[in-house]
Formats: sequence, structure tokens, C-alpha cells
Amino acid sequence: MGQDGSLARRHQHPPMQQILERPRNLKWYHAGPLLFGDWGTSRLYVLGLAFYFAGHASLFYIGSMALLVIGVGWSYTIVCRNFPDGGGVYSAAKRTHRTVALVGGLLLVTNFSVTAALSGFEAFRYLGLSPQWSVLATITAILLLGGLNAIGSAKAGAFALIVAVGSIATTLVLAAFCLPSLPDAQGMVHLPVGRPREQWMIFVGIVLALSGVEVVANMTGIMVQPVRKTAKKTIWPVVAEVTILNIVLGLAMNAIPNVIENQADHEYRDAMLKVVADHYIGPGFAIFSSFLFALLLLSAVNTAILGLVSIQYAMARDGELPGPFTKLNRFGVPWICLLAACVLACVVVGFTGDLETLAELYAIGVIGAISINLGLCTLDRRVDSTVFERLGMGLVALVLVGIELTIIVTKPHATMFAGSVVVGGLVLRTVAVRVRARRVPVPVEVVPEVEVVPLLAQLQQRVGPIKPEAPRIMAAIRGPTRLVDFALEFAKLKKATLFMINVREVAVPPGEQVMVPGLEEDPRAVELIEKVMAKGEEMGVQVYPIYGVSTDAADVILDFALSYNVSTLLMGVTRELAVVRALRGNILRAIARRLPREIELLIHAA
Repeated sequence: MGQDGSLARRHQHPPMQQILERPRNLKWYHAGPLLFGDWGTSRLYVLGLAFYFAGHASLFYIGSMALLVIGVGWSYTIVCRNFPDGGGVYSAAKRTHRTVALVGGLLLVTNFSVTAALSGFEAFRYLGLSPQWSVLATITAILLLGGLNAIGSAKAGAFALIVAVGSIATTLVLAAFCLPSLPDAQGMVHLPVGRPREQWMIFVGIVLALSGVEVVANMTGIMVQPVRKTAKKTIWPVVAEVTILNIVLGLAMNAIPNVIENQADHEYRDAMLKVVADHYIGPGFAIFSSFLFALLLLSAVNTAILGLVSIQYAMARDGELPGPFTKLNRFGVPWICLLAACVLACVVVGFTGDLETLAELYAIGVIGAISINLGLCTLDRRVDSTVFERLGMGLVALVLVGIELTIIVTKPHATMFAGSVVVGGLVLRTVAVRVRARRVPVPVEVVPEVEVVPLLAQLQQRVGPIKPEAPRIMAAIRGPTRLVDFALEFAKLKKATLFMINVREVAVPPGEQVMVPGLEEDPRAVELIEKVMAKGEEMGVQVYPIYGVSTDAADVILDFALSYNVSTLLMGVTRELAVVRALRGNILRAIARRLPREIELLIHAA
């Protein structure tokens, strides 16, 4: 990297074309817990639903679900391998047909909204609340999590990892206590009865947790290379844990004496693992595990909200949703996307309020999205795969299409819900296209094409060449604070060049690469830069502007400080509330911890 600008050029892109660049530092043991957050939480309600529908034949349906999980997981290792920069249904389908990609993205919107509602409802059922109170508590939790995410909370990921590890440990302890009783289940488990159509309907009714692989596929753009190996290490351990423990706990569930008498009991349906823990270990462990499972489910609510924000933001940046959906608040959060996510999730839980109904709504979105993704990958000859892989992926896609068609025909509420979201999204897309068309002036004459120079490059060119003999000072400026005046005075005193860096944080969840705002779309930053440069000219200080957009402001500031070989870095102490700093992460502390010793750090009250 050149010392005087090659790194800066990496961050200069034409307006509306700047791509949020993130290092490939997502390892398999970071991505795995995110997948477990969806697949691992499924046993908290899938086991109870299977027993509710099928009684002592439930183990065969749980086993069938395990085979489907294995097939979907295997198929997505192929998808991740072929789409190392983002292989979710929206990004993967775009190269085939934009409308199909939009439909797939909107189906994910239905999935994430129901996931938030379903996970929240189950969390409070495990805490012992009635269905009515669970609905109110879930709405409250969604609104509170939305408020926390409005300030770009950076602590949710660490919390989710801790809760996931604790949940896995608790489940393993429970499984260990269940093992001695598994032979007792042999005489109780029986084959499914009824017509094939009835058996198929029961299977469709428990096909729930599959959307986690879409999250993994979306994150291939930030996975450690080679993506092929990282994706396999992410998916297969979770597949093994989910399938094996689900079967073990399914057997243990069937081995409980007189359990069939409570088949219709909603507590057995909604909180089966609590029942299993109480029977095999005791009420104390049941209460403890239920609390931990509830935290895991609430973490899944937060993940679903972030997924909703991410997919809406990606579609809006691509012009598929109206422009206002890309507007960021002062913390870099797409606030309209966040508001829409919370409102949609609250509406879903408010109008359902029942696990069985929520399960019906859930499946249609995730199954539809995965069917589109795998179906297009099977038919797309550009996808690198063997004949066996293509046939196997196509078979999985056909099974999923069958499940989706069954839901569409037999679950009118789910069909109406998904249809309304898709139609609503297509209407918004039409509005976005028409508004964009009105803003584009019709050319009255042909003019020669000229190279468009980004605004930041224009401002940097106005500064002229950086003086090689002058000391170099960098000031991280976020607004017209006292730090600006101090930095100019300090640079004048030292006869130094002042590198003024302004970083706009974008709190978009990790996922596929998305378009982010450029300097042209940040009028406050433009006004600030021009004022500081003008004042610098009056004082005889060379002010070199730098602008970046990132999910990690500390990383960008350190990157530029090292690239321009500055001797001093000036930072301001913000007046944010302590709780806000704690939730968002302390940028000053992160920089101080990683700043090389040869760069002096000066802190000034901003």
C-alpha cells in the first residue's frame, strides 16, 4: 500500500457504488453458533409439536426431519462453495432473474418475522407464562430489542455465543441423564399410522428450522478463505449435534411413563424439553434449563430482527425497495428497516398467539426461499458441481417444493400471509422504480462521456501534494466539536499536515456485500469537511480529508493511521451516556488497545 493514498483510494468509490468492505475474518467456530441459534433452538418446539401431532410415532417424523436437515446442510455446502461472496437466495438468484431474487428475499422477510415471533413466544412459554401473557411479553421484548438495536448494539453477538455454549452444555447434560432410560422407549415407539397423506401432513407440520443455512450462505463474503472448507466446518458439526441429540431426546420423550395422556396438553407441546428435564433430572434443573433456553430463544429473536434489517437494507440499496429504507440514524442503523422489522414481527405474534399457527406461518417463508435457491443452483449450469451433487441437490429441492405446495394448498392463513408480504414488496418495488424514473432527467442532446470524479477525490486533489517533510497528525472527527479547533491549533503549532478522518458507522448485520452510502450521500460530513478545510486554509494548515464507511470505525481509523504513517492521533471523548457506550462498544478504548507504541494518542474533551 502506498503511504500517501493507495489505501485511501481503496475507500473511494463513485456515489451509490461504494461497497461495504469487510475483512474475511469469520471463522467456522464464529459462524457455527449463528447456525446453531436457528437449528439448535428448533428442538425446543419441534419435539413437542411432533409428539402433539403423532404421539409415540413422533420418533419417525423426527428422524425424517433429521434426514431433511442433513440433505439441506449438504446442499448448502455446495451453494457456499459456488458463491464465496454471498450465496443467500437474494444474492444467488440475482444473476438469474432479479424478480425471482426479490421474491426469494421477501420470503425470507416472512421467515425472519415469524422466527422473531415464534422464538419470543416460546421463550416466555418456557418461563411458565400463559399463551396470552406470552404474546404480550413477546411484543414487549421485540420492541425493547428494537430499541437496543437502534443504537447499534455491538454486544449482542458475544451474548449470543455465551448463551449458545451454555445451552449446548445444558442439553448434553440432559441427554446424558436420559441415556439409561432409552431402552424403555423401544416398547413404546411404534410406526406411523394412517394414510400416506396424513403422515405427509404431520411431517410438513414439523418442518421448521432450516433458515439458518441461509444466514450462513449470506456470510460467505466475510468467511475465512477457503470458503469451501470454512462452510463445511460451520455446517457439519451443527448438523451432527442437531440430528443426534434430537433423536436421543425424542426417544427420551417417548420413554416418559404415561406421557401419552398429556399429548394434547399445551405445556407438553410448547415446552417439551422442560418436561423432559423435570422427569429425568428434577424440577430445579428444569427451572434452570428453562431460563437458559428462554435466553437462547430471545437471542434468536434478536438475530431474526437483524436478519430482517439486513435483507431489507440490501434490497433497498439495490433499488428494489424505496430509497428511504436506506436512511441511517446517527448510529448508522437503517431505522426504517428496523421499524418495519419490529412492527411486522409484533403484528405476526399479535394476530396468532399460538405455537401451532406460528409454525404454519414459519414454514412457508423459509421453505420457499430455500427451494428457490437450491432449484436455481440445480438448473444453473454456471454452478460448479458434479452430476451426483446436482442430482442430490435437485432431489432436496423437489422435496422442499412438495412441502411448499402442500402448505400453500392446505394452510390458507400461511398462504395469505406470505402472499401479502410478497405482493406488498412488489408494490414497493414498483413505487421505487417509478420514483427513480421521475428523478432521472431525459437527455435532450448527446454529450460526450466524461469520467465522474468522486467528491472525496475532488477535495483531496484541492489540497495538493502532501508535504513530505512536515509531521503528520490525524484527528478522528465526528462533528463540529472542540476537537476540530484543538486539532487545527495543534497542527499549526507543530507545522504539521492534519489528516482529518470522518468515519460513518453502518450497523448492518454481517451478510452479503451490500452497497453503502458514499460521501455524496452524507451532507453533514461534506459540510464539516469543507468548513474545516476552509478554516485550515485561513490558518495556513494543510488539511487532508479522509472519509470512510464501515461497521467498525476503530478498524478504519487504525488502518488509515498506519497507512499515512502519522505520528500523533487525536481522539475526542464523546458525551454519550455510559449505557450507550457500553452497548455500542467504546471506540476510544478499542483504538488505544491496538494502537502501535510509535503513534502518540492524545485525548481531548469533544
